[in-house]
Amino acid sequence: MNKKKVFKIIATHMLTQNEVSADTQNCLYRNGAGLCCAIGVLINDDNYSEELEGHTVATPEVSKAVASSLGSPPLSTNERLLLEALQDIHDYKEPSYWRGELDILAIKHFKKDLEDMGVSA
Repeated sequence: MNKKKVFKIIATHMLTQNEVSADTQNCLYRNGAGLCCAIGVLINDDNYSEELEGHTVATPEVSKAVASSLGSPPLSTNERLLLEALQDIHDYKEPSYWRGELDILAIKHFKKDLEDMGVSA
């Protein structure tokens, strides 16, 4: 999994949709009305099932669905941690805070890359 590419896909999706994918009680990978959550946008139709709902990306079933959808090997711990953080932003922060939270997460996960480019984080 290319972490930067996946981060960009999710961040762009979240900021464009600017709305939580949920029913009346829970966040959902897909809400049935065309919305997807941060992780749901990565899961293609072949790897999605309603049984994934209610489980975090840390669970083997969801992690496998994401990896299979991306055509990548099983997710590493570091990759799962990034996806869990993105899922938490979607699930627990108001959309008006997403951009700032995504910026903070990008600095945290890609600080080394910024330093290599001569940017201090």
